[in-house]
Amino acid sequence: MTTVGNEFALSGDSYERRDTALAVLGHRLRTGTLTIVLGSGASASVGLPMWQALTKLCCDKVGVENSISPDPKILTPVDTLLHLMRSVKKTFSNESDYLQLVHGFLYDGVSSDWINGSDHPLLRAIGTLLMGSRAGSVTDVITYNFDDTLEQYLVYHGFIAQTICRFPYFSGDSDARILHPHGYLPRDGTEMSDDIVFDRGTYTEHAAMTEEVHRLWQVTIESLLYSKQALFIGVSGEDPLFKLILPRVRKYLSDRNAAGRRFVGYWLFGEHDASEAVLEDIRESYGCAVLNLDGHSDIPRFLFQIRQKCAGLV
Repeated sequence: MTTVGNEFALSGDSYERRDTALAVLGHRLRTGTLTIVLGSGASASVGLPMWQALTKLCCDKVGVENSISPDPKILTPVDTLLHLMRSVKKTFSNESDYLQLVHGFLYDGVSSDWINGSDHPLLRAIGTLLMGSRAGSVTDVITYNFDDTLEQYLVYHGFIAQTICRFPYFSGDSDARILHPHGYLPRDGTEMSDDIVFDRGTYTEHAAMTEEVHRLWQVTIESLLYSKQALFIGVSGEDPLFKLILPRVRKYLSDRNAAGRRFVGYWLFGEHDASEAVLEDIRESYGCAVLNLDGHSDIPRFLFQIRQKCAGLV
C-alpha cells in the first residue's frame, strides 16, 4: 500500500488528485489522525432540510418576509439567512418556543424509522470510517448540524456515540465523540441545547466570545484540528465562524510544518458545488486541499475507497 506521511513531499497540484488524496487520507485513517467535519449536506442525504430550506420554512411559518427561492440551486447569501433568522427569533418571547419551531421543521416529513426506509450511501460511508477496525477509525466528528442523524445511525448498528453539545462534559468510554458546536436538537426532544447558532445575533456572540462557552468551543475545535487532519463533508465553506478558526490553524501549521502536514484538511465537493471565490478561500485562507469529485453520488464512493486504502485493499 502506498501511503503519504509527509505532505510537503507532494509536488505541484498533485495533492488534489484523487489517487494522492486517497493515499494521504488512508494514511491518516490508519494512524488515527483523521477527524470529520460535517455540514448540512450530510443530513440532507436522509431527507432533512439544508440551511437555506430550513430558514425559509421558519420564515414562512411566522410571516417573516423573504425572497429565498425554493430552488436549492438558487442560493441566498449566508448573511441574509442569518439576518432573516434573527427576525424569526424576535417573534418569540422565549427561547424554548423558537427552538421548538426549528426542531419541528428539522424533522418534518422524515419518518422516525428512516434507517429502515431506504439505503443511505453517504451516511453508510461516513459510518464505515467511524466503525472501528484493526486498520484504524475516526473517533471524533465535528458536526455543524443540529440533528442527531449520525448518532441514531451509529446506535442502530451497535456503536456507542457520545454527543457533546455543552460544557463541561466528561469524555466517556465511547466508540466516537460527536461534537455539536452550533447546538443540538435531537429528534426525541430530550437533552436539547439551550440555544443554537442559527441567526446573526448568536453568530456575532460566538465570534466575539461573549461567553466562556464560546471560547471553549473554539479552543476545542482548534485543538482537534491541530492534532488531527480534517475531512470536510457536506460543508459549503461559507460559515462565518470558519473565517475565525481555520486561518489561525492554517498559519500555525504552516509556520511549524507540524508533522509534515501541508493542509488543515481536505474539502470534498460534488462537481460545481462552490464558486471560484469560495474555493480560493478554502485553499488560501483555510489551508485546505479541494477535491472536486464526480457529483454527489461519488462522495460515498470516495469515502469507501479511503477505508479500502487504509486496509491495503486497493
